[in-house]
Amino acid sequence: MSRRFIAGAVCPRCGLMDKLFLSPNDDAIECIRCGHRESRPAKPNRASGKPITIPATLPAKPNPAPETPPEKIRFVGEEPPAC
Repeated sequence: MSRRFIAGAVCPRCGLMDKLFLSPNDDAIECIRCGHRESRPAKPNRASGKPITIPATLPAKPNPAPETPPEKIRFVGEEPPAC
């Protein structure tokens, strides 16, 4: 049986792209360059028929800087306004 390469995949150990393939015997992921081997996670039991929900958590936004009032821009050589 031939190797099935994973297009665009990057090896977590050596960092090279397009070197990972699925092992035909046990569906493990292997790198042809460095020999890294990773087993695929077992499939969850879907006998219940309930959909799996994945919570969508967004990173907290940092507090924005306090707003400062706008300032007038003066050009060089311009005289300040008379009060």
